[in-house]
Amino acid sequence: MPPFFCFHSLVYYLLINMVYNPLIQAIERMIGEDYNLNKLLRKSLSIIMALSLVLSFSSVAAAAPGKIKFKLWSIEGRPGQSIHVTLTVDLPADNLFYEYTPYVDSSVPITEAYWGQWEDDGTRVQMSIRIAEDAPSGDYPMYFDLDNMWVKKGTTRENVAFTTDYDTEDGVITVKKQVSVGHTSGSAGGYVEVPVSTNSTEPISAYKIKIPYDSSVLEVVDVTAAEEGMIYYEDEEEDDVLVVEWNNNDSSVLLTNRELFKMKFKINGDTPSGQQGLPAYIYTFSDEFGEQLSGVDSQIGYITITENQPPSAGNVNVIGTPQIGETLHGNYSYLDAEFDEEGVSTYQWYRANNAAGAGEQPIAGADAKTYVLQSGDKDKYIRFEVTPIAITGAGAGTPVKSAWTGPIGVPTYQVLYEANGATQGDVPVDTTAYETGQEATVLGNTGNLVKTEHTFGGWTTDEANLGTIYMAGDSLPIESMHRTLYAKWVVNRYPVSFHSNGGSAVPSVTADYNSLIAEPQRPTRSGYSFNGWYKNEELTERWTFTSDKVVANTMLYAKWSPNSQGGGGGVPTPSEPSEQSLSLLINGRGESLAKADTKTENGRKTTVVSIDEAKLESELNEEKAGGTLTVPVAVLSDSVMMELKASTVKALQHKDMVIELQTPSGTYSLPASHIDLAALSERLGSNVPTEEIKVRLKIAKTSEDQEKAVQDAIAKEGLTLVGEPLEFTVEVSYGDRSAEIESFSSYVERSIVLPGGTDAYRITTGVAIDPDGTVRHVPTKIIAENGKHRAIINSLTNSTYAVVWHPVSFADAARHWAKDAVNEMGSRLIISGIENNQIKPDLAVSRAEFTAIIVSALGFKSTNEAVSSYSDVSASAWFSGAIESAKSYHLVGGFEDGTFRPSQELTREQAVVILMNAMELTGLKQKHSLSSDAMQRLDSFTDTQEVSEWAREAMAIAVEAKLVTGHKDNRLAPQSYITRAEVATIIRRLLEQSNLI
Repeated sequence: MPPFFCFHSLVYYLLINMVYNPLIQAIERMIGEDYNLNKLLRKSLSIIMALSLVLSFSSVAAAAPGKIKFKLWSIEGRPGQSIHVTLTVDLPADNLFYEYTPYVDSSVPITEAYWGQWEDDGTRVQMSIRIAEDAPSGDYPMYFDLDNMWVKKGTTRENVAFTTDYDTEDGVITVKKQVSVGHTSGSAGGYVEVPVSTNSTEPISAYKIKIPYDSSVLEVVDVTAAEEGMIYYEDEEEDDVLVVEWNNNDSSVLLTNRELFKMKFKINGDTPSGQQGLPAYIYTFSDEFGEQLSGVDSQIGYITITENQPPSAGNVNVIGTPQIGETLHGNYSYLDAEFDEEGVSTYQWYRANNAAGAGEQPIAGADAKTYVLQSGDKDKYIRFEVTPIAITGAGAGTPVKSAWTGPIGVPTYQVLYEANGATQGDVPVDTTAYETGQEATVLGNTGNLVKTEHTFGGWTTDEANLGTIYMAGDSLPIESMHRTLYAKWVVNRYPVSFHSNGGSAVPSVTADYNSLIAEPQRPTRSGYSFNGWYKNEELTERWTFTSDKVVANTMLYAKWSPNSQGGGGGVPTPSEPSEQSLSLLINGRGESLAKADTKTENGRKTTVVSIDEAKLESELNEEKAGGTLTVPVAVLSDSVMMELKASTVKALQHKDMVIELQTPSGTYSLPASHIDLAALSERLGSNVPTEEIKVRLKIAKTSEDQEKAVQDAIAKEGLTLVGEPLEFTVEVSYGDRSAEIESFSSYVERSIVLPGGTDAYRITTGVAIDPDGTVRHVPTKIIAENGKHRAIINSLTNSTYAVVWHPVSFADAARHWAKDAVNEMGSRLIISGIENNQIKPDLAVSRAEFTAIIVSALGFKSTNEAVSSYSDVSASAWFSGAIESAKSYHLVGGFEDGTFRPSQELTREQAVVILMNAMELTGLKQKHSLSSDAMQRLDSFTDTQEVSEWAREAMAIAVEAKLVTGHKDNRLAPQSYITRAEVATIIRRLLEQSNLI
């Protein structure tokens, strides 16, 4: 072989291996590891192989053509296959010298190409080409680049010259049709998706392909088609074969050179590292006419399996106020590459001396997700560590710690003062920051607060002024909360004197400003009849005891009329009338439409009020909707009853009015709408005409036997009776048939007037005494009126009611932030202690306990059913009656499996959902309907994203109604278990905001 040929072959080899290949690699690095140059070139489908050879030798062939000829030989291959393209040179027998440089072009997509070595005579060489794996099928022309190639010839090497007198013959590279399974990687326990595609440029209308796989390693999860049509797959686990069929469902969809479908596998968690092959077997491959395509190859794919990765924890941090007594919450994100679910991850809290972690030590017993800061943490730094643990796969990850939180401080609190209705002046301001256990000195009325017709009487711990009174200079203990003191306003009292104008003396009384007074005992005067009390000496302005109020020192004057003289000349002494006229108040306007008939029998005085109902109904026609019909009975009787016909009740219902029966002992306010005449008619029996029903309202003192039973029941509960018990009843009748209305769907108000001189600080709440002797709390508030105290009771039932004193002070709540709430709820018989006068305020509450507490708070009557509604609640369980009662009022419900899960601890958001149902019953929800403002207020908390979707509305309304205020770190903590202290606080707020206490 001539030296020149050898030299140029060497140069070519060096160019390819030292210049071309390194250049390609450098460009690939600039473009990026995931996008190589061959991919970029294949997008144009025009790759110039641009590989030249320069040769020089003498033509000495024995049999050759008339002129030099270059030929490319055709070849076929499949994607991803390396093929060898042959280039031959036929030399003429002219004994001339030739030099030539052939250039070859082709549009076939390739991943690599290089020339081999020329044969010794320089007439044959092979080019190695690797067809790209995604090369579309078809014939790709391969031809000589005549613009760049050149040929020289001459008689000697020294006199060769360029010539175009040569021939070329082009070739073809045929890329065969193929179905290819892709390559991917995944870790044991994870999921992988493997594509299956074709390079066919002929349209495909249907296919059926089988993919063998190892079921001990892989589990088929899903198969999804890349295009619309009808796909069907069957996992033949016994044979370890996945069969996939698709057709275009007689549509215009045809598949060409693209992905066919994608297989999703789950890799078994205990699979060792390695490769799993996925071959493909083609059963059907139909063209657009439904004809089977032949000569379709398949390309095996594989999954590279790596070890299952352990879980990790990210975003590890601590949320909470760094103050003693506060709860810190450890936060983190659980991450797992294979989506293995989290198991029981472990936690640990650490304490250090400074922010650099000096002296770091694990805190004994602090191995939960939350940590309550202790006194020993003062001035220290705290951090949280989590070790993530997965249920399956690689179990435990690496422990991860948060940054340090600190220094831990001591919480401080303020004493705030409220004017509580003052009309002028300023409240005192105490700027001192107090720690728990310290005492504040109570300030005086330094800002000269004034309230019209009231006198400043110091400060109390509640707006109603029922709590402890603090005067200037007194010591106020600081608990774990801000303390608010409210100005106590004592209403001005004025004397009311009675000038009897010659009659018997009538004692003076004292009355609160702007209050009513009861009519005193009538005076007597020989020879005269008493005609009432008047405001002036001229006796022209009559005083009406049901509407005139005392606003200043008052003198009332008696009016008399002389009696006629009888034949005997004596003057008769008037006796107490058994019947007297009575003025009804229609929205405050007096009308003489009734009379009161009083009789005494067996030592008990009974008053029956009869109404001119025709006139009353006529008067009601002129009234606007809404208002009150007041029936004031001033007679001191043991029992007062009024009766109404059904037509009058309907007239009152039409005007949406309240029937209010007033007596010196108490008041009954019953909305007419609460009297369901149709239902009552059915209770009285069949064929009872509704219009013939009569309705009776009655307020009665208990009989001697009843009172003894009430006193025994109250004493048994350790309560002290205040005043007399009263029985409130509503009865319907038709002829000799009668029935009582025992319960209502919403609250009905009644009141009990307590004896004069009753100490306001020895009144706790009202209770209902059921016929079986059960004593239960009913929502009650105490107000001062006419120099006496009145207990306003709201209840859902008719019963016997009494007012009691029952002070409670739990020992373990003495310095707790919820001291006032738990003690008040205990005093009201809503929450019971556990043992040894302990309330355990920070103990989590179960579903059964919360239900029993809210039933007691709302004054429900427990249901005594022989059978429980829930499979896991025994009818004999102590909480069964409370659960059934709460269920009947739609406060609680069970689970889909028929259980109630009474011992399951309740989260804050679960409690709020039940609370919203109670708000609907008390009418509080209607005042705080859901609005965009409420949702925005909810979003102001830092952990609002933790509120479950089903609880967001209830939580927003509870926040809007100020039943839930969040923790001091501006967190709602919806997933935390609610404690007994928190329950007492929100129940107290519910009753207060609903105006029930």
